[in-house]
Amino acid sequence: MWCKFVWYIFDFPAAGCREGTTFGRNDKGLVTYDRRIRKDAFYFYKANWNRKEKVLYIASKRCRNRTDSLTEIQAFSNCGEAELFVNGRSMGKCSPDEVCVVTWKNRFCMR
Repeated sequence: MWCKFVWYIFDFPAAGCREGTTFGRNDKGLVTYDRRIRKDAFYFYKANWNRKEKVLYIASKRCRNRTDSLTEIQAFSNCGEAELFVNGRSMGKCSPDEVCVVTWKNRFCMR
């Protein structure tokens, strides 16, 4: 990552803002406006910036509408090699890249 800063930690009110899901709210924060949900980006930064605490987080868990039959799964990890299991079946082991992203490409069917 050539640029390592966070614009805002939380979503915030912004009069006239017409982007994202809620009019009048800037939703580019790492945590939702109500402080209840830590977004995927929160865990991406945590895996990269906090090497003392182990992080292994499966991304896109809130994405419920899948359009393709094969799905790519990403996780953020500073723990080294990770193995993904779906319904007790291994989808293989993968190692994180230089920015702590682990990707299993088109490994299994979601339908």
